[in-house]
Amino acid sequence: MVEAIILCLDEADLVKESVWRLRKDCDKIIVVDNGSSEEQKEILRGIKDITLVDLPENKGISNGRNAGLAVSTREYVFLLDGDILYVPGSIPKLLKAIKKLPDAGCVGCHNPLFSAGVQQREQANAFFPQNTKLWSDFPMAWTQYGLFRGNLLREIGFVTEGVFGEAGIGYEDDWLYQEFLARGFKSYYLEGLIYYHERHGGARWLKKMGLPIRDEERKKAFKDKWNCSTWIEVPLYTTEHRNEYAKLGLIKHLRN
Repeated sequence: MVEAIILCLDEADLVKESVWRLRKDCDKIIVVDNGSSEEQKEILRGIKDITLVDLPENKGISNGRNAGLAVSTREYVFLLDGDILYVPGSIPKLLKAIKKLPDAGCVGCHNPLFSAGVQQREQANAFFPQNTKLWSDFPMAWTQYGLFRGNLLREIGFVTEGVFGEAGIGYEDDWLYQEFLARGFKSYYLEGLIYYHERHGGARWLKKMGLPIRDEERKKAFKDKWNCSTWIEVPLYTTEHRNEYAKLGLIKHLRN
């Protein structure tokens, strides 16, 4: 019923641990290596019982995720970035939510503990917390940590037009959210989980290779297409912000 797709780039250590954590929560695990070093690829090849999609070079986040979707078949797809550690119990909780929400394109989480040389993995939750809040109409497709309707995600895919078809970071998730809206679907947010995030491995790789992040180019392309704000321009990071927006009727807190 559920398969996980992990997109990674020189993050084999974290991926290996996430795979171990994921095994009880999904039927199949797909790992897409988006042009890692040969040393990192060898580690991934040694992980048992995964489907490894080995891309020879980094062609961008969208092309990498689409390569994973091309070999996916399940009713639900859990997307996870390779620089994030999966929290056991997440998928069952997200699955329970999305099954109750016929208009949900995805249900996801965004509450990271960043490493930044200080935070440790053990500080993130070992298991999904019991007390969570579910919010509706959240302007973001949770591509870094979220559960999606498989057929819908495969039908739309990730944008590869222009700058989105090349190495870079940003706004492909905003684009996907707008594609959901165009088809009558929404994005829901599950508040309460804390996961460990190695602070944007893709950005580190681009910097290491001397390549631009190209986020401003991507932002412009998004706005030219959709003529709307990006999710990061809408301050919904804190509970206080979300409660304020709920008072205005822009988002809703649902029982879960």
